[in-house]
This record gives sequence, C-alpha cells and structure tokens, in this order.
Amino acid sequence: MNSRCDVAFANGFLPNPEQRTVLEARVNDWLLVEAGPGTGKTQIAAMRLAHLLQQGLRPAQILVLSFSRSAVAALMRRIASLTVQDEAIVEDLRHLAIRTFDAWAFRMLRQNGVDAADLLRRSHDENIASVTKELGAETPFGDRLSTIRHVIVDEFQDLPGVRAEMVMALLRHLNPKSEKRCGFTVLGDPAQSIYRFAARSENGLAPADPWAGLRQRMGPSLREIALIQNHRATKQLAAMAAGLRKTLGTSSIDADAKLAAMKRFLGDLPLFSTDEKLGAGVRAQLPQHSMAILTRTNGEALRVWQMLMGHSDAASGTEIRLRLAGGVPSAPAWIAALLSTFRPRSMTRTVFDKVYQRLCSLHDEATIENLGLPSADAAWQRLTRASGASETATFIDLDSLNVRLDWPDAFPEDEKGRPAAVLVTTVHQAKGMEFDSVALLEVNPRNADKKPVWISSR
Repeated sequence: MNSRCDVAFANGFLPNPEQRTVLEARVNDWLLVEAGPGTGKTQIAAMRLAHLLQQGLRPAQILVLSFSRSAVAALMRRIASLTVQDEAIVEDLRHLAIRTFDAWAFRMLRQNGVDAADLLRRSHDENIASVTKELGAETPFGDRLSTIRHVIVDEFQDLPGVRAEMVMALLRHLNPKSEKRCGFTVLGDPAQSIYRFAARSENGLAPADPWAGLRQRMGPSLREIALIQNHRATKQLAAMAAGLRKTLGTSSIDADAKLAAMKRFLGDLPLFSTDEKLGAGVRAQLPQHSMAILTRTNGEALRVWQMLMGHSDAASGTEIRLRLAGGVPSAPAWIAALLSTFRPRSMTRTVFDKVYQRLCSLHDEATIENLGLPSADAAWQRLTRASGASETATFIDLDSLNVRLDWPDAFPEDEKGRPAAVLVTTVHQAKGMEFDSVALLEVNPRNADKKPVWISSR
C-alpha cells in the first residue's frame, strides 16, 4: 500500500510538513491536532479521510463527528473539492457519513430500540448522556461499533460536559486497556473554546478540560501535532492573531489579563465607516463576497437584520440572511422540489427517475444548484435510507419518509453550508463557518439613528 497521499485539491493545495504528518498518519495512530484559524484544518481533515480510504478502510469503518451542522457542511464541501485519481476512492468518499454529536447520538439510540418520538421529546444532552451510559456496557449497541477502525473528531475544544464524556467513553470502548485497536484523529483549537461556559459539572464548577482528559487517558501513545501556519488571513492579521493566541494559551496569565489582551486585539482591527445610519441604505454598500455580521445575542442579530432589510424584502442590494441560535434545521429543499406535487403514497425507482428528470427539465442549472439537488443515484439512496428502507430497496414508502423528515440524523449529507452573501448571526452560531470577511457592529443596534462602525477582519 502506498504510504504517500496522492490526493490533491483543485486549487493546487500542497500540504506543509505538519499537515502532511497528519494526513498521512497510519490507520491506528492516535493524533491530537491543534489547528488554529486558517491553518487548513478542514482541508487536512478531508484529505485525511481520503488517505484512510487509500489505506484500505471502507466508509463504514470510519466515524466522523463534528460539533455543529455548519462544520459538517464545510467538511462535506471540502471532500467534494478533492481531486482523486482512483475512482473507487471517489465513490467511497460519497458514502462517508459525517454527523454532529447530537445526530449520531440520536441515531445510535434509535437503532438500539428507543422510540424516535421519545428521543425528540428529550434534550440533546439527555440523549448524549444515554449514549455515554450505554458505551460503558460490555457490548454497547450490540456489534454496531465493532467495525469502526478510525474516528475523526472535529472542534474537540468545544465539547462541554456530556459531549466530551461521550467521546472519551467511545474512545475507551474502541481501545480497551489502551490497546491500539482503533485509531483516531482529534482536531481543535484550545484558544477557540467558546462553548465550555455553557456546561457545568455536578458540583456547579466549570467542566474539565477535554484536552487534558484525552492526554491523561491515552498517555504517551498520543501524538500531538500543531498546525501553526495561517494560510487564510493577511500577514498583518495573522501576526496579530498569533500574538493573541500565545497570550490566551499561557496558563500563567490570569483571566483579566487575557480579557484585556482581547480588547486590545479588537481595538487594533481596521475600521470601516459609512455615512448611512443603520438601515436599508447600508445594504447597498455591503460587499458582494461572503461576509458575517456577528452579534452577541439572538435579539441583537434580529434587530440588525431588520434594520438592514428595511420595510420591504424587495430592498435592493446584497442578499442578507438571518440565522438564530436554536433554529431547527429543515429538510433539504430538493426533497420538496421533487415530491411536493407527487400524490401517491409510494414511489418506485422507475417513477422516481422520471420525476427527477422532469424537475431538471423545468429549471436551469443555477436553480438546480441552489436547490442542492444531488445526482439521481445519490438522491434515491438518501431518500431510501431516510425512509428506513435499505439502500437496495426498489420503492420508497412516502408516509414513512414524511414521519422521519425532522429526525436530526435523516439527511447528514445535506447540511446547509453555503452561506448567503451576508449572514447576520451570533458569534456562537457562526462557529465552524468560513467567510471572506467578518464584521462586528460597534454601535448599539437599538439606536437606528447612529451611524454604524464596522470592525472588519478581512
């Protein structure tokens, strides 16, 4: 088996030595990868997956878990951009299942016999705690975990409380008594930990650091690799961020000093001013490239979006979309486009192909792309799986499909990842997403008479 990775990106991406060490590691290696912003974490994760397949693993032997739906979507886009010479690897990449921790927990419990309606009534944390408890059994989930040979975990620094416990329980089960039976690649950035505040241990204190817990559990067999070269930001911003990261990562500096350093960092970012007050007039001045306007709370995001939109959705200017915390993901748009006018309660593959072809004939390529319509084979496979049928099924029960549309594990390949030209959201909701530029609104959005000042990171 060739140990070199012959996978490349369409844009000619070439990994540096640290990146190549990660993506070309052996199947059973234990890796803890520190990857800051712009260091190619998502690209390397995608290439790591391709290399694992090159080493002989099958898609079902790889488990990929990430913190957020946006991070899942970003990884899927990067996988799709890979240039791979081996057609068999290309096909295997299409069959990889990449899920959020919440969706994977839901799926495992559902396959273990727990009623889906009960799971939907419970919180994500309750479901994840149930999975962690089951992982402590001698043979958790029957033999469904026995085939896993490698686990990839993304955004590890932000696994508060129950999620970190679930990952540790999973890795302990797959590697009993620290035997190297199953490899893993854990990626994250301690300097970007913004969710641990949300979890509290039973005694009311902040939860334990998952990085320290992984080091303690896996011992000297754990390889730690740091990706430090920022390929995305300008040299000035990369240098500023590197200095800030060094401060935030120093344990001898107290929290107050770190907060002061963060304020100085924000104060040094370039400003963009406009003569317009915060309203629809500013919309026409916003850039056409992807941009995030970040706020602290849902309420602030909603007010900013309303002011930028004005009194009419027909206001001219850049497309603006709002994303709030707690939103429930909807079923992929292409499903509605395909099935909304179909009346029978079941559909054969032959009929599906005719419906699919008709949809493609009614719309231009841009519309089809905006719908996120996959190939006919991929669409059929996803629908059969979501409906509870096998991937070799010759018909779909549409009543069963309808019941399962809002299950969090129904369509893992169809997470909405392509952002609007301008996305208004909170800092936390933007986690895992990428933009050409990011802006923080310095004025209070309650006061529409004030002129906005943007702090931009482009």
